[in-house]
Amino acid sequence: MNTRKYALVLAAGQSITKDSSIPSLILKNPANSKSLIENIVEKYEKKSYFVVGYQSMTILNDYPNINAIVNPNWQITRSAASLTLGLQAIPNDAIVDIYPSDCFLGSKFFNEFVEKNESYLIAAVKRENISKNSVILQIDASQETIKDSYKGNIKDSSDLEAIGIFRAPAKDLKNWCSSLGASVANIYSVEIIPKDALKQFKYVDVSNTCTEISSIYDFLNYSAKLNFDK
Repeated sequence: MNTRKYALVLAAGQSITKDSSIPSLILKNPANSKSLIENIVEKYEKKSYFVVGYQSMTILNDYPNINAIVNPNWQITRSAASLTLGLQAIPNDAIVDIYPSDCFLGSKFFNEFVEKNESYLIAAVKRENISKNSVILQIDASQETIKDSYKGNIKDSSDLEAIGIFRAPAKDLKNWCSSLGASVANIYSVEIIPKDALKQFKYVDVSNTCTEISSIYDFLNYSAKLNFDK
């Protein structure tokens, strides 16, 4: 793996369900009984950084040796604010892979995303149920490039949803966050990418290797599919 490549996991927000005391960052994936922390540290080793907030002491009690950055305003900010904080710990010449904490990564994910050589890369999925805040990518499938982005309902069957996993040089990420000023606190991480910069990005479809876990039903459905596929 590129020695300049870092992982930054944005995990300051609340757990997958409001009545759950388990932060999504330490939720065990039924496929391998490992948390996202374990998966990330195995791949990126000491270049793994985690922005925490909700239940941060629970996380650090279980994983006291991780590189942790605390977002003290996690209750009133979105993931781009955590991104801004986390980037302060990462050198300007690094390439940074950004992750949300609410996902399970399949065994082939790292081959599909991490091992790619592109410096600008966005992971996306094909999904039917789209929220009004979802960032949708208009793609050029023949070139694996991105033509544009928008929010809301899917306009074309080939369009994909960005899921908050993306890669860019740290210097660019820092400049994009800085250019947004105070408004960076109110947006999601992938929204920091300027429209004119999107054309630099390649995309990778990770529909089969990355699963968002945002509710107990997502977790149960994921577990059921694992059992069905055995």
